[in-house]
Amino acid sequence: KTQIGQKTRKISKEAAENLNAIMSIAKSPEFVIPEEDFIAIDQDLFSKYEYSIAENHSSQNYQLQITIHEGKGFKGNRISPFCRMSFNKEIKLTDVKKQTNSPYWDSLFVFDMMGEYTTMAKYILKIQVISDNGTFRRNTIIGCFRIDFQTIFNNKDHNLLKKW
Repeated sequence: KTQIGQKTRKISKEAAENLNAIMSIAKSPEFVIPEEDFIAIDQDLFSKYEYSIAENHSSQNYQLQITIHEGKGFKGNRISPFCRMSFNKEIKLTDVKKQTNSPYWDSLFVFDMMGEYTTMAKYILKIQVISDNGTFRRNTIIGCFRIDFQTIFNNKDHNLLKKW
C-alpha cells in the first residue's frame, strides 16, 4: 500500500519491490529524485521513474577502491607473496615482498568504470595472494577471495571494512 494524500491505494507486490529498489537507488548521492515526486505514485509515473533511473545508470561512473594492508602467517618456508586483484578484465598487482610469511603492503588500488548498475552488479572482484617462485618456476596461489560488486555496493556506505 502507498499513501497518496489522505487516501490509501493498493499496489502489486512486484510494483512494491520495484519501488523499494528504485528508492534505494534514488538515495545514492549520484542520483536524486525530489521527495515530492514520490507522493503521487501511479503506474505511469512508476514506469517513468523506472526508465529514467535505468537511463541515468547507463552513464554512471563507479569507482572501486581496494586497500591491501598486510598478510599474516602464510605457510611455507621461502615464499615471496604478492596480491593480484582482477575486476572486469582489469588487473592490479601489489609489489612482491621477498622471503616473508607476513608481508606488509598498505597499498591502495582503484578500479574506475562506467556503466549500468545492473551490468556492474554482476562483475566479480577476485583477490589472490600468490607466491612468486621466480622466473622459471610457476607461481603458487596461497589464497583467493571473490566477491561480487552488488554485495559491496549494497553494504552500508558501499564499504566492506575490516571484514577479513
